[in-house]
Amino acid sequence: MIQNPEPPPFSQRLQEIAGSVSSVVAPISLISAILFYFGYVYTTTEYGYFGLDVDTIGLSTQEFIMRSPGPLLTPLLAAGLVAAAVSVVHAAVRRRIEVATAEAPWRLRQFRRLARWCNVFGWTVLGVGAILVFGFAALGPLVPLYILVAPSVLAIGAAVSIYAVRLDRLLARPRRGAVIVALYAVLATSLLWTTSTLAQYTGRWAAITLVAELQDRPSVVLDTKEHLFLPTTAVQEYALPKGENQVFHFRYANLRLLIQGKDQMFLVPGPWRRGDPTLVVPVDGDVRVQFQSG
Repeated sequence: MIQNPEPPPFSQRLQEIAGSVSSVVAPISLISAILFYFGYVYTTTEYGYFGLDVDTIGLSTQEFIMRSPGPLLTPLLAAGLVAAAVSVVHAAVRRRIEVATAEAPWRLRQFRRLARWCNVFGWTVLGVGAILVFGFAALGPLVPLYILVAPSVLAIGAAVSIYAVRLDRLLARPRRGAVIVALYAVLATSLLWTTSTLAQYTGRWAAITLVAELQDRPSVVLDTKEHLFLPTTAVQEYALPKGENQVFHFRYANLRLLIQGKDQMFLVPGPWRRGDPTLVVPVDGDVRVQFQSG
């Protein structure tokens, strides 16, 4: 008589479930951390343009993550297109190498030559990238978009060198593992640096666009108990009529809502110019706020 196998113990089943959950949660946590980082860099640059420290706004982690698609959209699309093109080319090269290995080994010389040229080109570009990185003090003022060019050059050099390693592996000429690990580390770091720089440029461009379209933001009329002494002539100030039950004494118009924080609003003059102040207005009984369209 054949006996049915005993079910695994409960502890083993828990370990299997925990392993399955961790294999899903770990990548999600990593992706969330990356999205948060780029959203933070983007938002910091955008509101730093107005002289505002992003940490004073009080945005949540989810809000930073929701702001990350803006700076990441272009790099992700470009990376996807490049990866697709490289995959198609590499598949064709691999098929030709396999056919040449089986039918005409003498044809492998052209692929060895290709691998050698990729190796020379990749390491040369890596050297140029290293010079750009370590020569920041001298070369920074001379190279336009230096903080974007330097990591991009490093990434291109590392990517081509990695492809040369892949070709050597197909040609049965494997490299040392330490070299491959180092190249992948340089590639990952360079891509992170490049994308972070793009997030900064995107945030700055978003701020410039926001200034140009500030008239589309909600118009705010602010009533206060005390005189604000604003260092700008763009904001209109009025003295409110005095009365027995009048709590607020000054009214400020021509303000636009920049962003709404957790318990405070950030207002700027409209139109805004470099050097104009950003008002931090608490949402409490010390002020009275009216929103107007247009």
